Amino acid sequence: MIDRVERFSIKKKYILGALLVVIIAFLIDYSIGFWQSYLLKKKEELRKELENIAYFQIFPDIADINYKGDGHTYVIKFKIESIYPDTVYITNPQVTAYIQTGTVWTELPVYESNMQGQKQILELKNGTYYFYREVDIKPSIKYTEYLMPFYMHVKFNMMFFVMPKKYLDIKENIYENITTRYVDLYTYLKPYGISDEVILKKLNFPDNKVPIFIPMPPH
Repeated sequence: MIDRVERFSIKKKYILGALLVVIIAFLIDYSIGFWQSYLLKKKEELRKELENIAYFQIFPDIADINYKGDGHTYVIKFKIESIYPDTVYITNPQVTAYIQTGTVWTELPVYESNMQGQKQILELKNGTYYFYREVDIKPSIKYTEYLMPFYMHVKFNMMFFVMPKKYLDIKENIYENITTRYVDLYTYLKPYGISDEVILKKLNFPDNKVPIFIPMPPH
């Protein structure tokens, strides 16, 4: 009788021990799952915050365009306006340019302008930053007049990386603290070699001042 009681007691201990192991394993698995969910949630919140800064508080645009005077080169003055209250670091913007030729976009040569330095990381504080590029459009190119007689239809694609300063000291997963800003900017561009008088025969401008460029909305 005593042996049976002892055997039952030992069996009970084994069952309780096994049950305890199962409970501990479940708690560990739950804790890991909870922690992973927490990390994923924080990662998603960070991604949304970065995208909000890049796309709703940083605004690239064309500030001005002028002839360089060589018969085919334009000097483009771009601006990047930040309304974000803290400092943001951005990479030197990559700019590509295209001109409409028929139903397609033809890429144009773009060069760094000697009007500025060659910094690769730019500190963007609350306010407006300006930078320059030069675009080469040969007179021989067969461009399409898109709605605006005589004017070329030109698109600039801009890309740069964005990282708020407050994330700079976070050493772990630093690449997750960076997002990419893309934007397409469109403009009508006056060709070299066409006089204002010729253009004014078809188009009307205030005070008969023919602009070199006419900004366009996204499309």
